Amino acid sequence: MNITKNHNIMKNTLLFLFASLLFIGCSNDPDDTVQEEQEEQAIEFKIKTFKIDYTDSSETTTFSFDENGRKTKTTFNREDGETSEYQYIYNDDGKFKRMINLYDEGLRIVWKFDFEYQSDGKISRIGYVENPENLTIPSTNYEEFMYVDNKIITDNPQFFYESELTFNQENKLILYEVASHWVSSKVSYEYIGNNLVTIKDLGSMDEARTTYTITYDNELNPLYPDFKNNLDVYLYSLPVALFKVMRNMNHFSENNFTKIEITSVNGNTQIIEKETLYNEAGYPISAMVSTDGILSSKLTYEYY
Repeated sequence: MNITKNHNIMKNTLLFLFASLLFIGCSNDPDDTVQEEQEEQAIEFKIKTFKIDYTDSSETTTFSFDENGRKTKTTFNREDGETSEYQYIYNDDGKFKRMINLYDEGLRIVWKFDFEYQSDGKISRIGYVENPENLTIPSTNYEEFMYVDNKIITDNPQFFYESELTFNQENKLILYEVASHWVSSKVSYEYIGNNLVTIKDLGSMDEARTTYTITYDNELNPLYPDFKNNLDVYLYSLPVALFKVMRNMNHFSENNFTKIEITSVNGNTQIIEKETLYNEAGYPISAMVSTDGILSSKLTYEYY
């Protein structure tokens, strides 16, 4: 009797252990699947080129990036064969040093901007040369910068205007003011997280003449890291005119915009919508942009 009893106890113990192992093995399967999915999502794609084909103007704009994610070149190609190019050069500290505009056949140099910095790394001056024969020609003063608390005040002696940029505690631009002998205007910016959600063209009367309301998806924008990390490029590309904002809306925010509603003070409304296609890792690979229901541009993303 004792032998049989011990045999049954051992048998039951083995069955229990087997069942436990089976349970553990089955319970690990979902975790493994989740881990594999997380590993797939954790794959980092580095942007190589971003191309915009404008269907309404027969123009293609291509932004090129190095393997560090920095913008190195912007190329503009027209259907009639006209070509121009911006080249971006960085100093040893990785800060924006020079921008060169090349144009047409042979890509001759049209102008260049040189950026200079203070000892604390803040930009102090932008120099400018038009139609230089070579890059050794010293640049004339184009714009000087003065930092006061959360503001950057710029003085442009060449075009006789001054501007003031106000930033919030997260160093995001919230107000852009420009004044010249002829006109003054303001543009305000509002954010949710790292997404620019509202732009208001306030004109000179502090009343919104045009309001841009922007909505986003929850997917990663591979163009945003370069935009936020290169304040110098950001300063240069600031919207003296609102069309510059619209030409760069794909870069401004952490996520990808899906809709922009533009409302003017006279009641007119324009709707810009973007449908984006993503890869398995959640990175955009292409998009279609329409304005009031009519296709206006096609976007293509290429990665290293």
